Amino acid sequence: MHGRSSGYTLIELVVVTAMLGMLLGFAAPRVAQQLFTSDVDEVEQWLNSTTTSLREKAQRTQTPLVLKIDMGGQQFFIETEAAVSAELEAEPQAALKLPVGIRINQVLLGQTSIPVNTEARIRFFPDGAADPAVLHVSDNDGQQFAWVIEPFLTAIAKLEGHGQYADYWQ
Repeated sequence: MHGRSSGYTLIELVVVTAMLGMLLGFAAPRVAQQLFTSDVDEVEQWLNSTTTSLREKAQRTQTPLVLKIDMGGQQFFIETEAAVSAELEAEPQAALKLPVGIRINQVLLGQTSIPVNTEARIRFFPDGAADPAVLHVSDNDGQQFAWVIEPFLTAIAKLEGHGQYADYWQ
């Protein structure tokens, strides 16, 4: 009678290796996304989802909504158009404060340039349209780009470099 040797069979090793490979295949893209997502990408994703949400909510509630950009404080606020025209005693809660390495340098609303250290208001209307806007942004690495909010397109566009976009919609 032969004694049973300790260890694993080749089939057991192959099955375990295949299972580990499948788990790694599902987990690796998520881990890579978390590790290699920059602050710029996170702000762009937030801005994209927020503008889409504001368009949908303005249509659903038939109320104009506003994305207010405080260029001095480098933060975004979400308001109704009525709240913008009324004087509010309480300080509104920022929807997003930009990370330290990202700075909005200029906002173009249509063909109007908004001065630095002021507020820009991008309105979203009940018909699904929005004010056309270009946000000129730079980061600590010296990269410059622009986020474009189109009047009728839901997704924002990212353009490399700081160009003159005043005639972008013509």
